[in-house]
Amino acid sequence: MWSVKSESGRLRSVLVHSADFAQWWKIPIPGTHPLTAYSAIKQTYPWEAAVTEHRRIMGFLVEEGVRVFELTRVLEEVLEGASVREREEIIEEVWGEEKRRPSAEELRVEHLIDGYPPYPVYDEERDEVIVSRRQRGSIYARDIAFMTQIGLIISKMRHTIRWEQPKVAKIAFERHPELRKKVKVLFDVNTLEEEIDLSPIWIEGGDVLVVDEEMILCGVGQRSNFLGLRYVMEKIFKEDTNEEIKRICAVRIGGPLPAGGHLDVFLNFPDRRKALVMPYFFESDLVPGFPRRRLLSKLSEALVSLPDLKRRVGERWVFPNFKGGGMCDVYERDEHNRPVRVSREKNLLDFLIREDKVDRDGVIMVGGTPEKENDMRHLARAFQEGLREAGNIVTIKPGVIIAYDRNIFTNEALEEHGIRIKRLPSAHLDMLGGPHCMTMPLQRDLA
Repeated sequence: MWSVKSESGRLRSVLVHSADFAQWWKIPIPGTHPLTAYSAIKQTYPWEAAVTEHRRIMGFLVEEGVRVFELTRVLEEVLEGASVREREEIIEEVWGEEKRRPSAEELRVEHLIDGYPPYPVYDEERDEVIVSRRQRGSIYARDIAFMTQIGLIISKMRHTIRWEQPKVAKIAFERHPELRKKVKVLFDVNTLEEEIDLSPIWIEGGDVLVVDEEMILCGVGQRSNFLGLRYVMEKIFKEDTNEEIKRICAVRIGGPLPAGGHLDVFLNFPDRRKALVMPYFFESDLVPGFPRRRLLSKLSEALVSLPDLKRRVGERWVFPNFKGGGMCDVYERDEHNRPVRVSREKNLLDFLIREDKVDRDGVIMVGGTPEKENDMRHLARAFQEGLREAGNIVTIKPGVIIAYDRNIFTNEALEEHGIRIKRLPSAHLDMLGGPHCMTMPLQRDLA
């Protein structure tokens, strides 16, 4: 069965969802468009140009010998080989008790991706526009499921607009003739019944990073919570009968944050023993010259005191809280294969260095290296490029990555560390995800 042994080893197989579908909902109507929650982030239209740019990702992967499974084509192959009974089962899995659903005979991939109807329809008899209940398609394939060293976990999404997407992923993995033989679905978090007196259960693939064959990181914050991670840890330790996975780390992420707020916005691994990190979110006592978070705190204090800012945003202003960002709790298994916390680390980056996972001189900063202590220009560069998903790179093989072309200082820093970059054009792709978000590794080597 396929597995993922690291974030930096050679990528063999990957799932990608094309941008051809799921576009009608991006009509920028005030109060409905997802990006209105991020007033500082803009998206360029037409989306046809974004589709063309996104296809370059698949081209880069194929050039390097990666087997690419495109979700739309996977679902087409599922439906092509499905009997009427199997189509009815798929409809039941996706639509459940909803009254507005396609029949087995009319079921198409568009319905699975964009709902039913797949795009807004004007009903002349009722004089109203009918839209599907939820969006089921997204170019961000990484979030809806994630592969570990021993099998695939189906995510449970926080935002209601994405609740249906893991169902589509599960259909692809359990019903596609090849994927069902190569991919072991270890756990579907959506099958858990939430307790009334506990917090909701969330865990999303963008928060999960496989360091190597024995360690997993999971961000806990805006998009994944500890309860979701707890259930996943219990399942992984139970199913890992060879006890290869030694540690699972819960990494604190503050909020509210721009973009996706996943761990892969702040940390990635472009090569063996190298890490691309977001400074000011992470801190380090071991990396010489690494900037301190206090400079960011002082900037936020100065900004929120500005009279004009107070007039414009009033009490609604909430500056992103990075306090404690990067702190992590380390879990190992007990004698009953249950997770037990063995330590609390002040900073994940230093923990990875001490554990010999990352070299001190292998730490690469988003925005490049500051020229001096308390370098305000560097802070501005780091956050400007961080907002443009500079840290959200995907590694194809050790030292070869896909990254947005727009992040000049970060890309220069990567190249100074010997990383070869396949630059992804990004004039039209939005700023709520990058190459890492857009790819779900299914098979990746340790090195």
